Amino acid sequence: MNKQFDKSLKALHDNIQWRESRKKKIKYRIKDEIEGIRRNSRRKHGLMYVASVALSLFIIFLGAQYILDGNSNVENNYGGEDKSNVISHEHQEMSDSETGDEEKIDKDEVKQTINNEIYFGHSTMNGYVMYGWDHDNFNLENLKGSMEYRIPNIKKAIEVTEDPYLKKDFEDIEGLLLELGENMDNEEIRNRIVKELQKIYRDLDYYYRSNDVHAPTNVSHYGKSKS
Repeated sequence: MNKQFDKSLKALHDNIQWRESRKKKIKYRIKDEIEGIRRNSRRKHGLMYVASVALSLFIIFLGAQYILDGNSNVENNYGGEDKSNVISHEHQEMSDSETGDEEKIDKDEVKQTINNEIYFGHSTMNGYVMYGWDHDNFNLENLKGSMEYRIPNIKKAIEVTEDPYLKKDFEDIEGLLLELGENMDNEEIRNRIVKELQKIYRDLDYYYRSNDVHAPTNVSHYGKSKS
């Protein structure tokens, strides 16, 4: 009976070993199949990559040839225009742009010069008419000292002004300032000239700078051209 049991046990053991061996073989076969698939896949991807790179290089080559041929045709059509002409055109465009900016800046500077002359001229002459000659700011000594820059300023305003009426007013102001400089110590003449200057500046302040704090005097050439 023991022998019979041993035979059954041995048969069972052999059966289990066969099954394990078969499982291992199947496992190894599956691994081999997977690895083979991977190798084939890598080869295919490699071939596809090489093919795509070659195609890209070919397209780039064709594009470069097309561009070179196109440039050659452009040069032939336009009489062989060289790079120096192209650069010259670009430089001209930049110069035109810079010229436009400079003209805008020049116009702004001109307007500022005129505004400053009218504003400071009016406020100064108005102060002397209102306060006389014994004020801390408005006195004979300060007026004499201001002539050092007042004459150059009015000359600058005349130089940049394009409006003929405004230019004539500035020329009249220059004449009065020169007369004032020659008669500083004559109180009667000094008072007359300062009042005349105040009226011209006030009128320009109203018509040119649109300052309506004071009513216009209507004595300036520019004011009469606007009224």
